[in-house]
Amino acid sequence: MWTYGGKTVVEVEEMVAKIKAAVDVRLDSDMTIMARTDALAVFGLDEAIHRANIYRETGADLIFIEAPTKMEDMRRITHEVNAPTVANMIEGGKTPLLSVSKLEEIGYSVVVFPLSTIFASAKAVWHVMQTLYKTGSTEGYLNNMMIFQDFNKIVGLEEIRQLEKNYYREFLRKH
Repeated sequence: MWTYGGKTVVEVEEMVAKIKAAVDVRLDSDMTIMARTDALAVFGLDEAIHRANIYRETGADLIFIEAPTKMEDMRRITHEVNAPTVANMIEGGKTPLLSVSKLEEIGYSVVVFPLSTIFASAKAVWHVMQTLYKTGSTEGYLNNMMIFQDFNKIVGLEEIRQLEKNYYREFLRKH
């Protein structure tokens, strides 16, 4: 196992064993096996691409090379890795934040924005709590909020309540 800059990378042989195990226990042909490597941070781009191609040969369906910091590296990944590749877009992360269409143009097959909604929610919570702290009310923030009735529509509360009534009537008939 190798560590550099907070990243830990297992030996290629260990990762190959993990991928083979995942391939062997795959029960559903729709299951996708993605191999991730942090080798870029520890050993550099050439080694990361080398490992990625070995992982593809081993049976990984998708390849994710973590945290390229330059567009030219991203292009090399998509052109030199002989597999569909994953781009991980984290606002404020090391990888340049690009649009889905730009990433597709570069050659990525899959794009994820795994923290976007959490970051947006955290900012909204921070703002509403600042408003509440400063004014003692959320009234001045209502234009930025979903109100109770709208939230209930989105979650289908009326339909849920109707199901509860139906189950209650069914229970009463049986007892």
